[in-house]
Amino acid sequence: MEKKWIIGLLCFSLSVSLGGCGLLPKEEELRRTPVVRDFAGASYNYAKVGRGDVIRTKTVRCLFASAKEEQLSFAVGSEKVASVFVSLGDTVKEGDVLAETDTEGLRAELKEVGYDIKREELKIKHLKELISADPDGAAGYKVSLDELSNTHEFTLLKKEALQEKISERQITAKTAGTVSYVKSELKGSITKVGEAVIKVVSGDECYFTAEKPDPDVKDGDAVEVMVGSVAYETIAKYDGDTLYFVAENAAEQPDVGSRGNANIVLGKAEDVLYLPNTVIRSIGGKKAVYYENEDGLKDLKYIDTGLEGDIYTEITGGLSFGDEVLSN
Repeated sequence: MEKKWIIGLLCFSLSVSLGGCGLLPKEEELRRTPVVRDFAGASYNYAKVGRGDVIRTKTVRCLFASAKEEQLSFAVGSEKVASVFVSLGDTVKEGDVLAETDTEGLRAELKEVGYDIKREELKIKHLKELISADPDGAAGYKVSLDELSNTHEFTLLKKEALQEKISERQITAKTAGTVSYVKSELKGSITKVGEAVIKVVSGDECYFTAEKPDPDVKDGDAVEVMVGSVAYETIAKYDGDTLYFVAENAAEQPDVGSRGNANIVLGKAEDVLYLPNTVIRSIGGKKAVYYENEDGLKDLKYIDTGLEGDIYTEITGGLSFGDEVLSN
C-alpha cells in the first residue's frame, strides 16, 4: 500500500512539472546579425581637380656635335711649331692667331719690303709733283714715273707673297668661339699638312643633331633640349634631311658628343581644369572617375575630357575646380 502511494506521488509531481512549463516566460528571439559591408572602414586617397596648363610632348634624341666646330691644321708640313698662343677652354675671336711655325726670317724680309714700299711711294709722289709743276719739261719725269710704278707694283706683289707664306705657317681662328682641343705637346712638334691640331667650337651657337628627322618638328619651331639637368632653348632647323636644334648665346656648352633629349610640344591647353592621368578610367569608350558619394560609398561618374597631356588630362565637363575624386 505504501509502495503504491509513493509511486502515485511521483506521478503527480511529474505531471505538475510538465504542466508548469507553460508558466515559464517565452524564450527571447535572437537579434539578426548586422551586415558589415565590404567598404566599411575603407580608406581612400583623393585627387583634386586643379587649374593650369596641360602639355603633351614627345622626345627626340639628339647629339651635341657642334656643326660649327673648326678643325684647324697647318698648310705647310715638315716645319717646327715655334709658338702656341692658346690653351684648352680659351675664348678666341675671328682672325686670332692660335699657333705658328718659325716665321722670324719671313717677317724680317716683310719688314724690309715695307720700307721699300714707303720709299717708292715717296718717290712716286715727288715725281708727280715735278710733272705737275713743269708739264712741258716733264717727259723725263714721266719715264722715271713709269719705271718706278712698275717696280712698286712688283714690290707690292712681293709683300703679298710674303704675307701668304706667313699665313700658311699660322693657324688662325675662322670664327669666334672656344678652344675645344689642342694637340698634346704641339709646341716643338713637326707640322703635317691636314692634321687637325687645334679645334674651335663656335661661341655664338650650339648645334644638336637629331638622330633622324621627325614629322612633328617644323623648321623654326622653338624646342627645349635637355642635357642632364641643363635646359637649352633652341630653334629647329633643317639642312636637307638633317634636323638641327640651334641654341644661340648659351651660357655654357655641353661637351662635344653629349646626348640630349629634345622635348617636342605636340599640344598645349592653357588655364584649364585638369586631373592626373592616373585617376581617369576608360569605361565603354567613355571617360570616368570614381568618387565618394554622400553615403560614403565608392561611386562612378562619367566626365568629359580634352587634351591628354604627359601628366594631366584636361577636364571639359562633369567636374568643377576643387572637386575630389578617388585616386586608389
